[in-house]
Amino acid sequence: MNATVEQLQAAKLRTLDARERILPQRTTDQIIHSLATAAGRWFGPASPWCVKAVEAAPATTGFSTAMVEEAVRLTFGALTHEALGELVDRELANRRVLDEFCLHGRVRTRATGPRLLAHFLAGNIPCPGIVSICCGLLLRAANIVKLSSRDPVFPALFVESIREVDPDLAECVAIMEWTRADTAVTEAALAEANAVIAYGDDHSVNKLRRAAP
Repeated sequence: MNATVEQLQAAKLRTLDARERILPQRTTDQIIHSLATAAGRWFGPASPWCVKAVEAAPATTGFSTAMVEEAVRLTFGALTHEALGELVDRELANRRVLDEFCLHGRVRTRATGPRLLAHFLAGNIPCPGIVSICCGLLLRAANIVKLSSRDPVFPALFVESIREVDPDLAECVAIMEWTRADTAVTEAALAEANAVIAYGDDHSVNKLRRAAP
């Protein structure tokens, strides 16, 4: 179902409210724990999340059952406690810099993420979109996620698997669908966001860059 501008505005307010209520009280390690625990529940063909993906994904992605199972293994197998912690440490030198001021050389610094992050996902492979959502939550952002018509399944199911583990954390993400022709919704998402992450070919990314304030 395609989102309207009014629905996008409501999602923005809802996720920003959740961000303000929930994320300042969370440490980075606590967020990592919830994300890794949710990802861990995707392992194995008997996992209910894997079963749901296998049932739903082939019709929209064009992936075979075997490809969906492999995508699950590769994507969620990489989202361990250790891997997520190393990702933040590698990008910011110290994951604790998102929690408190930390010594960096001779000065103390702290990293602050955007209040509202808009994700425009591609549908060729699920991994970047899933990691993008994880990074948005690790940065303490409210997240508006535009699904690709080629993969409306994996990101939505992942957020629901987070909700099963940590309902409050999942409230900081809104999964939405609209078409490229709905330029008013795209413009509203871009105008409201403090930062934008876009996946796709050069033409698609450049078009969003030109439209962004």
